[in-house]
Amino acid sequence: MNYYRIPIVQNIGLSTDSLKLADYLVVLETCLDSTNILRSQINPKQWEHQDEKIKREMIALVQSDTTFQSFLSTTLVGAKGPLNSHWVSYFGVSGYFNPFTHEAHVNTAMPVFSSPFTYVHELAHQQGVGFEDEANFIAYVRLKNHPELFYRYSSYLQTTSYMLQELRGIDVELFATYKKRLSQLVVADLKEEATFWNNYTGWTNKVFGIFYNGYLKHNNQKEGMARYDRMTRLVVAYELKLKGCL
Repeated sequence: MNYYRIPIVQNIGLSTDSLKLADYLVVLETCLDSTNILRSQINPKQWEHQDEKIKREMIALVQSDTTFQSFLSTTLVGAKGPLNSHWVSYFGVSGYFNPFTHEAHVNTAMPVFSSPFTYVHELAHQQGVGFEDEANFIAYVRLKNHPELFYRYSSYLQTTSYMLQELRGIDVELFATYKKRLSQLVVADLKEEATFWNNYTGWTNKVFGIFYNGYLKHNNQKEGMARYDRMTRLVVAYELKLKGCL
């Protein structure tokens, strides 16, 4: 991974400096609506125990995707599960990239609707992306128009969740208003995900969080773990650019 490479905003021509709350809300509304609609069309339970299929198809997607080919490596693209997914869950880890073996790992114990997004995120690291927000953004872009609705849902669910978290830090009342627009099926999925991680919360999770936060800051990401949430700025700028607004 390269923590000092040219930022993705320069590579694909995005402008994040002049974004306004109104811009953010327009994109959030689109993400919310897409998340609700996609969830009504799929059944995540049908994808449980399909990790090998998901992994295989996410690797194929990354290998064939041309959106970011001008600055991402495609020579080594592959992923696998950790030796023990339940063990890594105690560290609050959904996925990780091992810089020593150059392997991308995804926690296969977590709720299945999180897997596609996590696979593509970790594979972006494998392709050379160091920043967490950029890896999240790449996962969003690569999956948002996937022909398989389940994969598309994974992208929108994670992105909507990040956007709502960001909004909560800006305006609590607005956050509550937009959160109410989530369908009951989506809310149930988010609760399932939260319950899963809460079951593994403990001292190991906290210690690892402190360690990883410091690791990110040491590697040119001064925001630490909050860097993940910054993907929302990239998503908003990207969507506005597609609409010809930026």
